[in-house]
Amino acid sequence: MIITPLGIAGSPVMLAEIFPPEAILMSLEDRSKESVIENLVRHAVALGHVPSSAASALVRSIQDREKLGTTALGNGICFPHCRSRFTERFVGVAGFLTSRIPFDSLDAEPVDSVFLVLAPHEQRGRFLEILGRLVAIGRDKSLGALLRGCRTADHVSSFLQELDLHEMDEPEGRRGNQRLVKRSYLHPVQPDGHL
Repeated sequence: MIITPLGIAGSPVMLAEIFPPEAILMSLEDRSKESVIENLVRHAVALGHVPSSAASALVRSIQDREKLGTTALGNGICFPHCRSRFTERFVGVAGFLTSRIPFDSLDAEPVDSVFLVLAPHEQRGRFLEILGRLVAIGRDKSLGALLRGCRTADHVSSFLQELDLHEMDEPEGRRGNQRLVKRSYLHPVQPDGHL
């Protein structure tokens, strides 16, 4: 059995471990893609997950990745990311904006939920699994609505834990097909999709 920084190799990726409550920022006031990326990288530095000397290089790497193709696939959720020599583990920081911002989304809609992922170079397979799990949330409108109903970092963490539990219950070939029952910690979303 191989133990990785986030559990046993081959076991499902646990989003709640990558995005713990202290790595989830609510009510961000950023007004641009560049600003929110910088803010989330600064938070990863503040949490001690990456050195402060690496912040500028990470921001540039993420912005360069965004130039290759948007990570905003639709439904108001985006996943800026990069692999980096500055981290030996997966680092996630999520930000939820008070107002939607342009992010060059494939559906031309602005975003309000940003999941930043930093990964070590040597863990490409697990990195792709993490991104796949996040994309599955973004592509499912009902999951996006449930996510927007979360009012606190703890609520978002509970939402991710529920997704993780469901993922562990799925046979390996069916993982990623996530369906949830709405929990009491989630609040209804306004008809326009905002909190």
